[in-house]
Amino acid sequence: MAFRVGPVPCTQFRRSRKQRILRNFQRFRMRLCITSRSCTKKCEAELRISSWPRWDDDLDRGTLTFSQDGQPKVVAAIQVVGSTSLSSGTWLWSWANQCFPLCVTQEVERVRAFGELENLPASSEAKRPVDEHAGWEMTAIAAKVLGAMGAYRFPAEDGFVYLLYSSVTFVQ
Repeated sequence: MAFRVGPVPCTQFRRSRKQRILRNFQRFRMRLCITSRSCTKKCEAELRISSWPRWDDDLDRGTLTFSQDGQPKVVAAIQVVGSTSLSSGTWLWSWANQCFPLCVTQEVERVRAFGELENLPASSEAKRPVDEHAGWEMTAIAAKVLGAMGAYRFPAEDGFVYLLYSSVTFVQ
């Protein structure tokens, strides 16, 4: 059996390098999802976020409040990561969505900068086609870059809005 000896054609090298980067990014993304889930579970155990019957977001103040019987129980400082659209099958980063106030998107700009620096289109392209898991995956990437405590998702008109919380306080 003979092996070809010589330089690898440039297009083949670029293609294999791009495939290697994609595989590494997919592994990175999955590890971050697992880490993000464990952080969120820890916060759930400590703060019982899902046990409170009501939640209200105040995007102008950058907070998410969990309450019971009209009484706030937990208040979290938030950053909106992005949103998914079920009808178009797309993800839109919050920094590209004019519907959200700057105070809840400005930190997520760091995720875009990270994506540009690391040549990761998933983190730097404003809008992209996605599957049902991509919202959580993009949120996990943002959580790692921003050092968030946990993540939360709430329903929107045509999909979901994903956010991170960085500080959480019990209300007495």
